[in-house]
Amino acid sequence: MSNRVNFTLHAPISKHSEIPISILQILCWRGSVLRLHPTSACESATHDYPQLLRRLRCWECQATWGSLASMLCHMCLSIFEGDLPEAKPQSEHLWYPHHPGQESLSSSAREGCQICVSLWEHIDRYFFSRELGFAEPFTMHRPLTECVDEALRHHSKFAWMFQISFRVGESYSYITFHILPSERSDETVSQNFIHSTDASDGTESSARKRIMSQWLTDCIQNHPDCRSSSSQPWLPTRLLDLGHPSSQVPPKLIITQENISFQGLKSSLDEHITPPYITLSYCWGQHPPFRLLKSNVLAMKEGIAMEHLPKTILHAVWVAKSLSVRFLWIDCLCILQDSEEDWLKESALMAKVYGMAHCNIAATGAADSNEGLFFKREPKNFHPSRLTVRWSGLPQMQYLVVENSDGWSDRFEHYPLNRRAWVLQERFLSTRILHFTLEELIWECRKHAVSESFPHGLPNHIQEYHSLRNQVLNPSSAAYSSWSEVVRLYSQGKLTFPSDKLVAISGMASEMRHRGLASGRFLAGLWEAELPRSLLWIRGDMYEVAYENRRPLRYRAPSWSWASLDCPIDNHWTIPDHRREVNLAVVQDIRVDATNSDGTGQVLGGYLSIHGPLGLVTWERKTHWIMRINEAESFSISSVRELTDTGDPVGGLSHRFSINEWNDAIFDAFEEDQPSETLWCLPIHTGYRKGISSVDFTPESNIYGLLLDQVKDGYYRRVGAFSISLPDSLVLTRLDKRTITLV
Repeated sequence: MSNRVNFTLHAPISKHSEIPISILQILCWRGSVLRLHPTSACESATHDYPQLLRRLRCWECQATWGSLASMLCHMCLSIFEGDLPEAKPQSEHLWYPHHPGQESLSSSAREGCQICVSLWEHIDRYFFSRELGFAEPFTMHRPLTECVDEALRHHSKFAWMFQISFRVGESYSYITFHILPSERSDETVSQNFIHSTDASDGTESSARKRIMSQWLTDCIQNHPDCRSSSSQPWLPTRLLDLGHPSSQVPPKLIITQENISFQGLKSSLDEHITPPYITLSYCWGQHPPFRLLKSNVLAMKEGIAMEHLPKTILHAVWVAKSLSVRFLWIDCLCILQDSEEDWLKESALMAKVYGMAHCNIAATGAADSNEGLFFKREPKNFHPSRLTVRWSGLPQMQYLVVENSDGWSDRFEHYPLNRRAWVLQERFLSTRILHFTLEELIWECRKHAVSESFPHGLPNHIQEYHSLRNQVLNPSSAAYSSWSEVVRLYSQGKLTFPSDKLVAISGMASEMRHRGLASGRFLAGLWEAELPRSLLWIRGDMYEVAYENRRPLRYRAPSWSWASLDCPIDNHWTIPDHRREVNLAVVQDIRVDATNSDGTGQVLGGYLSIHGPLGLVTWERKTHWIMRINEAESFSISSVRELTDTGDPVGGLSHRFSINEWNDAIFDAFEEDQPSETLWCLPIHTGYRKGISSVDFTPESNIYGLLLDQVKDGYYRRVGAFSISLPDSLVLTRLDKRTITLV
């Protein structure tokens, strides 16, 4: 009999009831040993094992058997105990009370209840920032009744979802969790979680090296989709040479086409094979790291003193050597930071730099280059909890509580690195990525995603989120829906330099064109083949407090481009609808001047000439909350009239619209929520109604169009977009058609 037993909550323990205490060792999630506490070295008598389990405590993290067994508070556990209420006939939902208020909920979150941690983080992120009051949360289970009936009939386990729903001020929200039968998850839950502290720790470093190497080796050997499809060898202009993995020499800069020893290494491998290199994605932070400048190129070729490098780069060097990769690419050390010419040239190569890399190291949890890759972690705050369902009438069963994909993706996208706009193309273009988060290592490749807590694959509902980056670059994907999703995600990121708005996504544009996923010219963030429908983007955040200044002070793109705004972008209204779509406007001419010949660089100027119906409109605020978009302040088009050939607004067509939930006017920037009376509408097309509020898609048609402000005779700038349901909006199709220029 082994004197070390892996700690698994679902394993039977009765057979161990005669194990002497002195040799009993059980591993907690951290990989540390749970021991009897306090213990007696001479204690060797046999005891009732279940009683001993209640006295076990980890000497390192002070975790107990009981706390590890659930990691849930009494309020959350009570949901799964007692009598099972009957669902009301008119509803599939079952309702339970939860924590009564802010103090109770925050206390439970601090103590590590996983459900309460997720709920508290969601409230803190989205509601406290708006200074709204806190109201009592409650739980709602759905769907449940059929699952329970099925389990009762077959005495089997079942999977379901439950929601923690709550109200904050006038806003309602919820978080969804999946409850999975434990045996369904046994293969994916790590039985020996790695407790990482610092890269220099011998034992932990060996464990970390092992799991990183396992993931990389498995991908290289067993994932055909992750192998490079390029037949042409390629390397970045510059790389850092780290030397042999076991060497202690400082890294040095090499110019790949000039370095004799590098070319010799390349020839010794194969003239058609380039040596592998690793890239680094990270946040510079408030203080720029040591950088490559014109003045220090020669010195960096001789070697870079390690004391000059921030912790994140030092850790990246350690990781690359741990993976036996000699060469490393880091933007601040491989692009001349005081040469705009070199920066523009190299930034246009990002699709190749990341796409051809052996692996990308992502400092996902660090907000600054001095924070490094490795963090002390509290596993109880994120490791999947196991619980026993003790509902009357059901056999007691053990399940795994896993956060819903929305919760997982929300947390993942809010890591410091993933809030950077630049990182989207770095992540989407890289074949393999090692994410170093605050909690654990996460691996992404073209095949799947895994983590330390799910080392054989994330649960399916979470795996789908990570598959998105592969679907976007899949030739079988719908081209524009892929690009619209890229824009949605990208627009949520932040840029240190607003002028980088289109440059920081140029790699994605180049790669999509290369893969045949986009056609026509790339015009200030829009694809020519998708016009005029792609003009109907709208801002995605309706709350003023989040983005006070949406339009940058310096010109960056024409007003008809989403790149002219600094806020999340929503593309619901641009989705193709081949069933009932009718174009009402036609683009006649378009020109965009960019720094790159392919249109993917910085935009210097541009215009769009379009022919379509044109009318003068008035607007008003929506008063009832049910008509508002996401319960934020919303507006509607209240009336329209057309001008006569002489420009007289009297005597032409006029109409007043109904103010309802299917009449939306969305302004691009809040300073434009008070437009002048000379506001114009340009209907673009009709199509099935595409909901953006709590009211979802319905099989009805709307007319979608642009809201314009006149700059001078014949010239207009975009200030928003609108959507009005048919037949009320049919009058818009009878407006006099004109050719105008949008700037």
